[in-house]
Amino acid sequence: MKKICCVFVVFLIIGGSTNMFGCQNTPQKATLYLDNVEIANENVFISHDYYVRSCDSSFNAELPLTVVLKSFGAEIEWVDDYTANILYKDKKLVLDLAKVSIKEDGSAKNLLALSGGGRSPYRVLDKELLLVYDVLVHFMREIGEDIRIVFDPKNATINIITDVDVTNS
Repeated sequence: MKKICCVFVVFLIIGGSTNMFGCQNTPQKATLYLDNVEIANENVFISHDYYVRSCDSSFNAELPLTVVLKSFGAEIEWVDDYTANILYKDKKLVLDLAKVSIKEDGSAKNLLALSGGGRSPYRVLDKELLLVYDVLVHFMREIGEDIRIVFDPKNATINIITDVDVTNS
């Protein structure tokens, strides 16, 4: 019995980077498109969110916020390594990478919904805030843009679609 327990513990230790059933969740680099036009091929990642016991998966993505905002016409001015002023349409926003927040100028409300449900909904990387797709969709709705994300893991592409009918969503 002790031998079986030891083997099980060793199996858990060795298999720590994957789940017990051999499913891996290694993010792969992807190319990001906005309405089928390439906007980024750096700091874009696609991965599987595996459900334990079945290896069934849905797709997840980490998307570069400032790249997306620029593709929508936003102007971004970095104040320092952690703070940027963003002008988008009639909105003045402040991005604070240290606090992981975006606030309208003068407001205390963080426009990012960061409840991750077990996974980190963001990552900071080289003056960029990578957001998981659902947090990005929520943020874009907060600033008046309805988008949909389409994953193509076979070709490692992610397409942001702006022609969204929210009445049927």
